[in-house]
Amino acid sequence: MALPTVSIITVNFNDGIGLERTIQSVIGQSYQDWELIIQDGGSNDNSLPIIHQYASHIAQWDSGQDEGIYDAMNKGIKKAKGTWLIFMNAGDEIASPEVLEKVMQQAQKDADFLYGHTEIHYPDSGFTRLQTASPLATFWKRLPFVHQSMLVKSALMREKMYDLSFSLCADFAFAYPCY
Repeated sequence: MALPTVSIITVNFNDGIGLERTIQSVIGQSYQDWELIIQDGGSNDNSLPIIHQYASHIAQWDSGQDEGIYDAMNKGIKKAKGTWLIFMNAGDEIASPEVLEKVMQQAQKDADFLYGHTEIHYPDSGFTRLQTASPLATFWKRLPFVHQSMLVKSALMREKMYDLSFSLCADFAFAYPCY
């Protein structure tokens, strides 16, 4: 049985160093049925040379002004061709080379939404902590997981998209009604 394609959408603005770390974490995945989409907000640092350096691993990319992170994420959603999508923005890294393979082997066809825990690293201090996903019963209080550990069926994301009237919590405004 063929496993589904995962669209990995990376939003970036002037974080070339973080962008390269993100790209390398995607390239290093043992699961190979993915496409990487980079939506750059018109960076003027070293981001574009990095995109060109890794062009053979990038399915699509665009660089230009947007209306903020959720607009950039929506642009990436429109480009996604995979069955599933995940946002790994510049500086985000997939925790280990086996993550996508393990998740996709466990994905059920009737699920529209998968989520889990997230490791958060603080490079200045060397400190790492685990952001555990909360029980869904606590959803009314806050988003029980972070977007880096949220995989969503692409069809669902295209149907709902992020509401640009929310500047900080459009991910919650998307996920809560899905729940």
